[in-house]
Amino acid sequence: MTMTSSSGAVMSTNLEVYFCDVCNESVPASDLEARRAVRLKGKVIGACCLQALRPGPAAVAVDRRAGGGTIALLAVVTLAGIGAATAFLDWRVSDEVGGLSSRVNGLEDRARHGQERFSAVEEAVTQLGARLDLDKVSAQVAGLESRVDQVRASVDLRTTRLDETLQAAAERQSSVQTEQQGALDRLRESVERLGGDVAALRAMPRPAPAAAIPDVSAPPVVAPAAAEPELPAELQHHVMALGDADPGTRFSSVDKLLRSNEPRVLSALLPMAKDDNVFVRRLTVEGLRGFRRPESVDVLLVALSDPEPLVRVTAHASLRALTGQTFEFDDASASTRATSLRRWQDWWERNRATFG
Repeated sequence: MTMTSSSGAVMSTNLEVYFCDVCNESVPASDLEARRAVRLKGKVIGACCLQALRPGPAAVAVDRRAGGGTIALLAVVTLAGIGAATAFLDWRVSDEVGGLSSRVNGLEDRARHGQERFSAVEEAVTQLGARLDLDKVSAQVAGLESRVDQVRASVDLRTTRLDETLQAAAERQSSVQTEQQGALDRLRESVERLGGDVAALRAMPRPAPAAAIPDVSAPPVVAPAAAEPELPAELQHHVMALGDADPGTRFSSVDKLLRSNEPRVLSALLPMAKDDNVFVRRLTVEGLRGFRRPESVDVLLVALSDPEPLVRVTAHASLRALTGQTFEFDDASASTRATSLRRWQDWWERNRATFG
């Protein structure tokens, strides 16, 4: 059996089928022949809709009086228009639904494609994890971190030791510099004092040589003897210069004779401990510590009563160096000096005979 729409029928062997233009239900040709369905202006109204469109008896009477056929026709046309509009709306709704379905399908395809890509990435990560031994890599990284920490600790230790070494070296250098500076200062002071002594000697008047100051409490001092013939000419010259009027010349001669370490010049040096120049006396009593003879001790004991403190202190230091005794010498006053001198003299009276 073949079907057709209202615009034309597709014939089968003995049956024609139409469709209602109002509700789109199938309308057999037999319904049209039996007036259960009608065809009006090319439109087919099936039995499904024709019964609802037929008016009641009162309406038929009115139609007959007022041209009811025309009104019925208008009603049929109106219903047909409503059906057509309904069909058009159904088509538009179907079209929109189809478009939405297409979009939904596209979204589903995209979601499916994204899921497939995510699955591919997950598979790749899984394969990469299978190829790499992450535990072994982690162990190696931990080992490297441990070695880095050890190297860092070693570097810190060496740096600390180097800093300590540098600090100790700097402290030693500072100490050495301090000591050297102190030694230089002392040397500078000594040079300045020596320069002052030389200047004072040169500025002093040159009186005639005076006789030795008598000292009844001291043992007699041997007068300068004539130069011994057996002395070298240079030493003999300095012995003769001990009587020069210039204190600087006498000071230089005493210094030369002391530096010679010649025992035979002692007799010429002893009287110089009573020279009228304080610097000549101080140099003499300082140099007598190099001559271990009783005569040297006798002269040093006398020098403990010298008018100048510089000579007294130097004589006491020479006595201690020459005799090895540690008696103190209190130079605070004349009475304390006398007490210290008696202590030295008492010791010397007991030990002079065995000294030498």
